[in-house]
Amino acid sequence: MLNRAHAVVVLPAVLGGRIADAGIRRWLSKAELRVDNTRVEPLARVLSVLGQPPVTSGLAALRLWGQTGHRPVGWQCGADPVYLEARLDRLYLHALQDVSAAQTEGVFHYLQTTLATGRPYAFHRVDSSGYLQREDAMATMPIRASTAHGHSPDDFLLEGPPPALHDALQSELQMCLHECDVNQERAKAGHYPVNSLWFWGGGVTSPLQAQRLPALFCDDPLLTGYWLRSDQTPHRWPGSLAACVMGADSFVAVTPCDANAADAESCLDELRMHLARRRIARLTMLFRDGLHADMRRRHRLRVWRRSAPQLSPGGI
Repeated sequence: MLNRAHAVVVLPAVLGGRIADAGIRRWLSKAELRVDNTRVEPLARVLSVLGQPPVTSGLAALRLWGQTGHRPVGWQCGADPVYLEARLDRLYLHALQDVSAAQTEGVFHYLQTTLATGRPYAFHRVDSSGYLQREDAMATMPIRASTAHGHSPDDFLLEGPPPALHDALQSELQMCLHECDVNQERAKAGHYPVNSLWFWGGGVTSPLQAQRLPALFCDDPLLTGYWLRSDQTPHRWPGSLAACVMGADSFVAVTPCDANAADAESCLDELRMHLARRRIARLTMLFRDGLHADMRRRHRLRVWRRSAPQLSPGGI
């Protein structure tokens, strides 16, 4: 469990010279820094900081719980609409963030009526998020499409039963999606078609497991679902870190997933001020490109640390 006034904040990517402000770069360089290039969900990184065990199955069901506020029944996996781009060497994944709720409804209605009728599974969606519910388990990827974006599916290992069911379903639905009206609509608008679904996080979520956690401020339904399963009340992202600091002693805050480097600079400048004014005793910053930074107020005395190589252009 966290100590009093410990803030854990998930922030946009900053590696490789994305921070233009030299003062903020010098301040961040005084933290304990490390880089983890492993592709994992922000939830896994947050739980590690909190000293909680990782969630090993049922991640998609947790996301569904976070979206609906109710514990899902039965085996679920995420089914994220994606575009698989064939290049010379292998396939590459594009997580499609521009698929509207109406387009997701069209894709899933089409697959349900053409592919799933009479089968032991069903497609359904909540807003723009897709799901597959099955009577029996199926191998799935370990992370969401948005977390795996830009990588090859070959970079990730399927988890669960043997991959035969997963591979067979992928082959069938990719053939079906060629004829989907939504893809004709997207092609006319100059957008990538939905030529596959990314099946991930399969499993059944456990019942309520009451435990004490710091306050949560975020719009990520996966973290929200974990807090609900822990019998805690999550809060929506309030729009600023100041509201998080005023709302709780210790907290976890997740900035919006579409935040950019300029937003990161603004957040870092604000966190620097809160730490200097003793509103935060310990600060853990988890950046979306794998940078992990731990900082306490006393770290300001590290005047010899001018600029960490990870934060400079070309740094890793």
